[in-house]
Amino acid sequence: MGYILIASNFDFTSIPSSYSNSTWDIIHDHDLNDATITIPENVILKFNGGKLKNGILTGESIEVSSESYQVFENIDFSNGILNDFVDVHWFGAKGDGITNDSNAIQKAVDLKKTVKLKDRKTYLLDSQILFNNGNFDSRLIYSEGLAIITSNVLRTSYIKIKGGSGDINVGANISGIRFEGRAGEVKDVDGIELAGCNGVRIDRCYFNNLRNAVIYNNEDANEFTEKCIVSDSRFIDNLRALAFIRNGGNDSFHGSGLDKCWLNGVNGWEYINIGAGCKLYNAILDFNAFGTTSVPIIKIDSVLPQTATGNIRLEGMMNSKIADGSNFIDFSGSITSLDNPYLGKLRLARMVKITGPLNGNIQIQFKETTTRAIKTSSSNQFIDLGNDATFYVNSITSRFIVTASNNNGGFPLISPVTMIKGDVPEFTNTGDTLKLIVPIAGTVVEITTVYNMTNPLSTNAGKVLENYEEI
Repeated sequence: MGYILIASNFDFTSIPSSYSNSTWDIIHDHDLNDATITIPENVILKFNGGKLKNGILTGESIEVSSESYQVFENIDFSNGILNDFVDVHWFGAKGDGITNDSNAIQKAVDLKKTVKLKDRKTYLLDSQILFNNGNFDSRLIYSEGLAIITSNVLRTSYIKIKGGSGDINVGANISGIRFEGRAGEVKDVDGIELAGCNGVRIDRCYFNNLRNAVIYNNEDANEFTEKCIVSDSRFIDNLRALAFIRNGGNDSFHGSGLDKCWLNGVNGWEYINIGAGCKLYNAILDFNAFGTTSVPIIKIDSVLPQTATGNIRLEGMMNSKIADGSNFIDFSGSITSLDNPYLGKLRLARMVKITGPLNGNIQIQFKETTTRAIKTSSSNQFIDLGNDATFYVNSITSRFIVTASNNNGGFPLISPVTMIKGDVPEFTNTGDTLKLIVPIAGTVVEITTVYNMTNPLSTNAGKVLENYEEI
């Protein structure tokens, strides 16, 4: 491949045929005067201080080589470029937290290559960045460290990724970005919206002070969300970490959710919202939740049955309810807590089976026993076993077995446990509020719920154990 130094007076409208298969060294600024320029085959545009402005570049095999500075000003590409990565600074992004970088980032995104942001730079937006390409087969946008995206005026999501429903995308990824809401207490902007996507991953990101940090949205007719995952990411002071929304598409959200994430929200707001008409099929719910909330961690605004798998770990969430709303989540996984949470509308299942088409039956095999251990923090502590509990529905019987022990000087001692209703530590439904009173602080109380099931795998088992609540 030859090497050509492009002169300051070079005429881009009359390029010699011999200039193909070569590297062009561009050291001057060139105004194309709004012309459409055809670049010959196999040309590398190597920028060493110069830039191109005001025109359209067309060609089948253009490659760009440059350091991270602006080399294109009001330049469009009709056939894209060969590069695997595109630097937003080539299109004029500053990353100084003052300059509006929306146009520069969108120019880079429109080339449908992996977009690179600089570590520790702050990119200010005044319009949404849209990835509108149904087939994502590469990383979408990333920084090698942690770049920041923020806005003072935007009220939608910072980034929207649309399309790909029904396709299999391998490697579609967003990583290494901190999405920062407006300064102050106002939380009126969203982070990332995935609209009818399949296989998009959000990794190693940070979401702070947003309305909805991440949205899964079945937006258009027949669209559904499948295998979209946020992993190894942190959510701080957002009204919601994750929202499932159906705005006209299919009800199905299949295999999508959170994986190994860290959640700390705002008191009075649920961390996860399942919107009206949404149905989670084997969703991934694997997260650590911290903080205090007066509402359920997961709010279910959909009357449709929900199924999920994962591991939920709670800290500092005393007496929180994990899920509540219009239907149950049948959950195959584990709950770990240092405190005293209520499962609410989260039901622990040993197996969840989906049969038939998308609107087919859901079969639930519940765990035969579920054990919760609670360590009392004060003397004569009350432990509420659930209000308006019903333990006998459709030939399925449930009962509690309560044991307690205390360790004093290395010797395990049995601690007396008094029930407000009932006189033995094994009981069935009373129809009343069930509580324990534990006199000794530091007592570990184990409460085991036992299900005696005549038909442990029953069709539409999501209908059983209505009004059931357990800590």
